[in-house]
Amino acid sequence: MRTHRLMAVAIAVVVVAAPAVAATSGERCAAAKLRAAARKAKGLVQCHASGLGEGGSADPGCLAKVEARFAGTWARIETHGGCATMAAVDDVEALVDTFVADLTGMLPASTTTSTR
Repeated sequence: MRTHRLMAVAIAVVVVAAPAVAATSGERCAAAKLRAAARKAKGLVQCHASGLGEGGSADPGCLAKVEARFAGTWARIETHGGCATMAAVDDVEALVDTFVADLTGMLPASTTTSTR
């Protein structure tokens, strides 16, 4: 028990005494772009999941809403400035779209059976 307290105090001292390093504007921008890409992937997957749960496919309106939100967020991030890379939206969007297509392709809505 005493060891646990000492360990907790030691960790607290290290955390408090550690110098706070502020992220650079490039790091903040990259983090924001990663969050935007993650939100897009999550939104697209949720659209597909909802469509399958209702017995169909993804609602085009849902997909369009996710796409529009991503485009607006990305533009806002780049307008803010400080980004190390600019105009990578097409590349990032292609990666996210490929990921979602691969994921939904791996998880088919129905089974296929072959008879021999």
